[in-house]
This record gives sequence, structure tokens and C-alpha cells, in this order.
Amino acid sequence: MSLEIMFGRLTPDAKQVMFRAAEASAELGHSFIGCEHLLLAVASAPDAAGEILRSAGVTPDRVRGEILRMIGPGRGASISLFDTLDRDALSAIGIDLDVVTRKVEAVFGPHALRPPRAPRPRFVRRRRRKCGVPFTPRAKECIQRSARESLDSDHLGVEHMALALIDTKSSAAAHILSVIGVSRPMLRTTILARFDRTD
Repeated sequence: MSLEIMFGRLTPDAKQVMFRAAEASAELGHSFIGCEHLLLAVASAPDAAGEILRSAGVTPDRVRGEILRMIGPGRGASISLFDTLDRDALSAIGIDLDVVTRKVEAVFGPHALRPPRAPRPRFVRRRRRKCGVPFTPRAKECIQRSARESLDSDHLGVEHMALALIDTKSSAAAHILSVIGVSRPMLRTTILARFDRTD
């Protein structure tokens, strides 16, 4: 299935997931969209597939934290100093990062914890740039897999993207799910049951 046909079948929520994945990549300063960005976008989705991921512990904060631990922020990332810290571990010893952030910003001003942006060189030779941020080969494979997941439907929804992310092996998303401790087969079964599908 060609990408044009596939994108034409996306539901509004699925289109929003694609947009959010690109946005997450830019926020993290990455020059690509990978399965990890797609997973972050699906985990943030307000629909049922996103709710299932969140209820299994695949929350946007945890996914984002794992992306930062695994890949790190790219150049020009709009993240704060605390985004790379493990909120749950610090909370267990009585440190609430939101309270710390509010106190620091009250004293030093809004966004005081954000790293300064690197200055741009004054004289830069303009190069021809492609439109948009490229998908990694694994992310393209995942998107094609989501199209196959949707063959029995008249649309391609967030649930199909979630199923494809769960099944795409050797990807950053698979690693993140493993670190979080999620059973991928159980997650798949839950999503299929919620959308009245069987394998």
C-alpha cells in the first residue's frame, strides 16, 4: 500500500498521533522520527488505545524519560534539566520535582532550568533541505505494519498504530516497552479485545 493511500485512511486521531510524533522529535532535538516518537505520541493519545497503554504503565512521562536515557536530547532540544531524572525514584525518597521546579522558577524566573539554546552561526551556507523530518527505516516498517493491521477496517486508527508498535521487533519502542516491564502479548490481546478483534 502506498503511503499516500495509507495516509488518506488515517482517522483524525491517527493524524494527530503522526503530528505529535513529529512534534516530540522536534522537542527532543532529534533530526528523525522513530518508533520511540510514535510510541510517545500513541501513549499521549486521548483515545482508547492510548488509555490502554497508560493503564499498563506506558505513560508519556515514562516513554519520554526512556527516550532521553536511551538516545539523549538532540541539539536545540526544548527540555528542562529535570526531564532526564527518574521522577518515580526521586518521589520514593520524598523529592517532588514539580515542587522543586516551581520554587526555582519563582526565584530565577520561568524556564530557568531549560538549557540555553546554542547560538546559530552568523554566516551559514544555505543547503537544500527536504521538507519535514525523515522517518527511520524501523518507523516506516511500523507504519506499513499498521496499514496491514487495518486491512479488515475501513480506516487506519490509533489502535492499528499501537498494535504495530507492539509487534515491531528490535525497535526503540520495543526496548522501551521491555524496560517499563509491559507484556507485549498481553497488551496486544487487551487492545484486540477492546476493539472487538481477534488474531
